[in-house]
Amino acid sequence: MISAATDAFQLALTPGSAPEALVSDITAGLLYRPGYLAGPANTPGVAEVRLIANNGADSAEQLFTIGIEAAAAVPDANADLVWDMATGSVIAQTSATLSLTPLDRDTPILFVKEQDDFMARVRIVKSGSVLDLSMADNAMKLVLKELEPENKVVITDVSTKLGAGDATSYLLHAKFDGDALAGSLSNYEADGGTFYNALAEIELTYTNPFGAFGPTDLVRTSRTFRIQVERDLGE
Repeated sequence: MISAATDAFQLALTPGSAPEALVSDITAGLLYRPGYLAGPANTPGVAEVRLIANNGADSAEQLFTIGIEAAAAVPDANADLVWDMATGSVIAQTSATLSLTPLDRDTPILFVKEQDDFMARVRIVKSGSVLDLSMADNAMKLVLKELEPENKVVITDVSTKLGAGDATSYLLHAKFDGDALAGSLSNYEADGGTFYNALAEIELTYTNPFGAFGPTDLVRTSRTFRIQVERDLGE
């Protein structure tokens, strides 16, 4: 026999007997409906939750193991980029609140100097969810396109996947090598400073999640965005 109300759940321990209330010793949580726990998770990790059915004389115990995964990367000195797979747009995340509002595509979202080592953590999202894609190391590349002669220059040397689930991100390193950029910078010589707003995009190769439907690896490229590259005056 089972008795269920909006915020209560009772279960008979033997056929035909009266329902007995279920109690819980969950700390900072509340058993308010069958199968659901409410209450804030303050830290990630793994915890055991103990549920006991008691009729006053006998009791039965059930242990549940619950894992809580960190939902965001720890802040650091890297640039944080967000790539919306639905629209293709790439933005620089500059606050704790994630905003996917696209910016003017002619406005630079990053500022670097010639010879800079650039470390970026890229998160890929779709419909408000962080995507956890299967990919090999060095499968993500940052590419500059506005160069003379007109061709693309891959400036990423290494990239790797970090975390899983909601905490998934992709870390890449790019070198704004002076020899590769010399031609472009020389086209923008001016008394006010030597810089140009380079066209950039992110390229990603990841494993096809649909198996035999289509190729083994899939390639996606973001929409073009701007990175302002300036000559290092200290060289």
